[in-house]
Amino acid sequence: MGALVSPVVTLVRPAIISPLGNSSYSNNNYVGSVIDTSLFTFTRDSTAYLGSLLYASGVARTGTDSTWGQYIEVEESTTNLITNTSGCPSVATSNVGGTYPPTLSLVTDSDNPFGNNAAEIVFPIATSGGYTTGHANLNSWFTITSGLTYSGRMWAKGDLSYVTFYFTGGCGMSAFAKTGKTNGDWYEYTMKNNPISTPGSDTLFIYRGLSHTVAITVYVGFVQAENKIYPTSLVNGTRAAEVIYAPNSYITASKGTIAARFSVDVLTSSIQVIGDAAGLSSTGLVLYVNASGYLEASYGSGSAQVTVTSTLAVTADTVYDAILTWSSSGVNLYCAASATGTVYTATSSTVPSISLNTNMYFGSNQGTQYFLNGKLYNVVGIGRALSSTEAAALMGTSWGVNLI
Repeated sequence: MGALVSPVVTLVRPAIISPLGNSSYSNNNYVGSVIDTSLFTFTRDSTAYLGSLLYASGVARTGTDSTWGQYIEVEESTTNLITNTSGCPSVATSNVGGTYPPTLSLVTDSDNPFGNNAAEIVFPIATSGGYTTGHANLNSWFTITSGLTYSGRMWAKGDLSYVTFYFTGGCGMSAFAKTGKTNGDWYEYTMKNNPISTPGSDTLFIYRGLSHTVAITVYVGFVQAENKIYPTSLVNGTRAAEVIYAPNSYITASKGTIAARFSVDVLTSSIQVIGDAAGLSSTGLVLYVNASGYLEASYGSGSAQVTVTSTLAVTADTVYDAILTWSSSGVNLYCAASATGTVYTATSSTVPSISLNTNMYFGSNQGTQYFLNGKLYNVVGIGRALSSTEAAALMGTSWGVNLI
């Protein structure tokens, strides 16, 4: 097998893309970034837009983390995206109020990522102490159905340290941090894990809390609602699911290792698959986050499904390393929060009896269900079971050939 090419995007912590072991598939390993198309196949059928701007058409949605490097964002399909069709707010039906009401206008901003138009909200100087009641309601953007659950995302810029954003129904939206924002930069605000069961009349409610001796200007460039309990892509219309897979020839049914560096955007009431080599069955093999938020593996004994569950609770927006090994001695599941390297181990002595599928899927169960709503950084497939010492050596490190 010839040398594999390096990923196109440069990693902050570079992953070494290299075939390991001999040329026969009995012990031919891979270590690599999921973005490397020489190792992995990616499919996405939808064409998505941000306002009028093409966002993605059959390509992976990728990004780079400052610590862990490049990743692919994995999400399930949805037809529940509700986006302002112009990609920017209209202030024609907006209203203002409060002790120090703001002024609203529609302005042109070439830096707006989602189109040139943006709603400009200017809060005047407030002279009284404590909290003021200045607010702006930007409504009539979406058709919100009472009784359904919604989540939301928006982009804004300006003097954001003193402004609070509420999505319809009074649920707050949060950014990574409100303080220290540069007035000229756009920032994403997301409402996560805070569903709206009974929508109110205001799509977006902007509230300036504290009094100030200078005017405060805020711009809103894009808002999206979605009929789900957590927000997904900022896109219009229907989005097909991301499907990532690689040939199963790198591992064997009798022994092997699957490892992944991943993070979860939001925990849900369903399992979220990280790696699936043989499906969920009495001869299967799947690594996933269970519905209770713990890393878990399911494998077949030939007559039943056996589960191995870690005691490390997975939290959203935290990067983890997960390593699943199997052999005639049983199954071991190792995991750690990547930044700490503290390894949690769960084991089962039941001998596996696995029937491998043609492909190993990452981020879903056979590319059809139980999608990971999160990020995949690196994945590893090895034709032998790593020892506990070798597994510990992978935790929190840059993955490469020297680690195997």
